[in-house]
Amino acid sequence: MNLRRFSYGKQIKPERDWSVLIVVSSLLLAASVGGNLWLFEHVAGGGSLGDTPQESAPVFSQEALETINKIFSERASEQMKYRNGTYHFIDPSK
Repeated sequence: MNLRRFSYGKQIKPERDWSVLIVVSSLLLAASVGGNLWLFEHVAGGGSLGDTPQESAPVFSQEALETINKIFSERASEQMKYRNGTYHFIDPSK
């Protein structure tokens, strides 16, 4: 193999440029395929990426539950007022 054709002289040498481009691209492709294969094997084997989240017990506040219950009770009473006829719905299009 003649290494003079890869020298950086004043001449334009497309063979050198294409060879460097192909070698660098091949190395990047091989690194990408290798990394993706490792990542696939790691995740498929039950591993995870990054830190695993810590599970914490959900916190329920009795006060929050009572507030929600009160809101739904008020809505139910308003619904009953419409059904019983206390409120009259007037259709403005008629």
